[in-house]
Amino acid sequence: VLAEGRIDSAEMLRLLWPASEKSEIPLSAEGPVNIDAEWEGRLGEPASQWKGSVRASLDQLPLTVRSDAYGLTGRTSGTLQLTGSLPDPLLSAQLAVADATLTGTPIESDPFIASIDAAGRYPNYRTSVNFRSPRVVLKVKDKTYGLREVTLTGENGRINLQSGDAAFPDVAISSDTLRNLTLEIEKSEQGIRLSLEGRDTRLVEAASDWRLIPADWQAGSNDRISAAVVFDEQQQALVTARVSLSDVGVVSADESVILEGLQVAADTSLRWQHRERKWASVAQLSVDRGEALLGRYYHDFNTNPLSLSGRSSRMGESPQITLDGVHLQLAGLLEIQAYGGVQTRTPTPTVTGTVLIPETELLPLYRQFILEPYKFEHPSLEKLSLGGRISGELQVTIPAVSGSTRGRIAWNDGHVSMGDGNISADGIELDFPVWHQRQPTDDPPLPGSLRIAAMRLPLIPQQPLRLSFRAGPGTLTTTAPVDIELDNGKLQLGLARLASIYSGQPELATGLSVEAVSLEPLLEKAGGICSGGWLNGTLDQVLMTGNTLTSRGTLLAEVCGGRIEIQNPGFDRPLSSSPVFRLDSEIEALDLEQLTQGTSFGRIQGVLNGRIRNLEIVNGQPQSFHLLLETEKTRDVPQKINVRAVENIARLGGGGSPFMGLAGTVVALFKEFSYSQIGVRASLYNDTFRINGTIRENEKEYLVKKGGLSGVDVVNLNPDNRISFKDMVKRIKRIQQSG
Repeated sequence: VLAEGRIDSAEMLRLLWPASEKSEIPLSAEGPVNIDAEWEGRLGEPASQWKGSVRASLDQLPLTVRSDAYGLTGRTSGTLQLTGSLPDPLLSAQLAVADATLTGTPIESDPFIASIDAAGRYPNYRTSVNFRSPRVVLKVKDKTYGLREVTLTGENGRINLQSGDAAFPDVAISSDTLRNLTLEIEKSEQGIRLSLEGRDTRLVEAASDWRLIPADWQAGSNDRISAAVVFDEQQQALVTARVSLSDVGVVSADESVILEGLQVAADTSLRWQHRERKWASVAQLSVDRGEALLGRYYHDFNTNPLSLSGRSSRMGESPQITLDGVHLQLAGLLEIQAYGGVQTRTPTPTVTGTVLIPETELLPLYRQFILEPYKFEHPSLEKLSLGGRISGELQVTIPAVSGSTRGRIAWNDGHVSMGDGNISADGIELDFPVWHQRQPTDDPPLPGSLRIAAMRLPLIPQQPLRLSFRAGPGTLTTTAPVDIELDNGKLQLGLARLASIYSGQPELATGLSVEAVSLEPLLEKAGGICSGGWLNGTLDQVLMTGNTLTSRGTLLAEVCGGRIEIQNPGFDRPLSSSPVFRLDSEIEALDLEQLTQGTSFGRIQGVLNGRIRNLEIVNGQPQSFHLLLETEKTRDVPQKINVRAVENIARLGGGGSPFMGLAGTVVALFKEFSYSQIGVRASLYNDTFRINGTIRENEKEYLVKKGGLSGVDVVNLNPDNRISFKDMVKRIKRIQQSG
């Protein structure tokens, strides 16, 4: 072994590592090793009776460790000392590697320092290890996870070179990011066991450092980690892990995401069988304390804890990972079950499976996910009441680009009502077919149906409703028109088609026919003006896209001896708390006597024509319009106006009574007057109301032009007058009260 004060490293390694004699030693060193040796004994005695010591010193010795997968290089310093007699000397070693680097592993490190101390007699040695690196990086595909100022310190290690048994019971791991971790390593004939324990390791903060949580978010928690990996002699591995987090707090930069006081527990186990190349795993996650705000959605885990569990497995060379027993539950709200598989040998992993929704009460879901998040934006939701139970079964394929979702959602024993119950439906039985698919298909449509035992709408008597429809990818089409019976008349909804259902901007197209609908109830609510009246017509196209409902067609109201054509009615924000109702209208041959008789406005006789353009009504109040009203002289209808009507028209125009002074004596002689024409043009925009006369003579603008010597003109003395619509409403109320 000794030659000119130097030691042959290969021979020395074989001496210290007998098991390596059968194979190439994956360790090499270059450079001088200083040897101090002293042995005592009698010549001719067995070597076992000789005693002495050998001390080898290394100083910055280049060292290389090789294997098929990785390599380690560095500069080694330290001492190895053998004391006692052969073949069982006492070994003492202190070795350190500086400027060391690792290659060929997913773990990269800046040049690090490592040391190992060992002492004992063959085959049993006590050991301790130390490791220190300024930076360690784990690479997983295209992502990196780094730690700085990494230290590992292990005491009380044991190695048996004869049996191969080894144990490191207490290896402390710390870094600037993760800390307070303890690793235990044990190797025996039964296999290898690695255990990791940690408390207050800063796991959530580490996730933030690794950009698993955005860098500008605040995050923190208390945590406890427990994990173990066991490799047995039959080439099986069992991995178990539990992560417990308490007092989890996360706040996004814009405070749209806030997690506070969460208590989270995650458990997983995985068993790997190398010979059969198969594995199976079980995982569980629970959140049973704390609160979360995600955008507009708030959830209290103290009241409705979350649990998620599932199993997965893979057999041999199978390209599919099986998913089984996936179970998601928000206690008291929702339960979802799923099973299926993941195809891994495709350009993009494909998930196929079945999702089951057991029968669930609808009202708690409505309150949690619709009412509470949206009630301030849509106050009318608080007037909406829902009941019944929902359930479903869906066949899902992911990714979304080439995937699909098909199945059914059911709503049984349903109820819905709005406000005081004037709008309601009871006994709802809905079988809703779901079909979301981007790729074209020739598959036949899925059938569906809706049955309502009792439907109630304003001015519509209670009645049942039945619908049948068919679903295609992203579409829903009814199979027949729907008749709605009225006390007098009938409404018919044409074939309806709902498209782009899952796009966030669905489109509904249908039609509406109105046949002999009595207007008597509406006229009674309007103060009993005119008697009788009928509504007929057809809206050939009713289209709702996003927040807008438009139509094409005309509804004809035969009322007050004439006709009112309602053209292209529509809505903006029809489902909001303040929908905007829009229409244009043509007015033809209305009997002014029927309109005004018995009202506080005053009595007028004549025939009225006109039109309304761009009428918009919000909460029952106009917010814009352009109005033109003019009388038409006919043979059979006299044109008369009484004193009160003359005065009120003048008031509406912003002027005083035309019966002041000498004209007042006329009032004593006549209670009504002839007129040749009444003409009014009015507009409303941005709460500014304007009213003008349409009759112009001799640079004067008239609202009413007299029809004889005894008549009275109503002149608009301020053609550019403007008034807020609120003030105009007050004028009208004063006119009504004066009657």
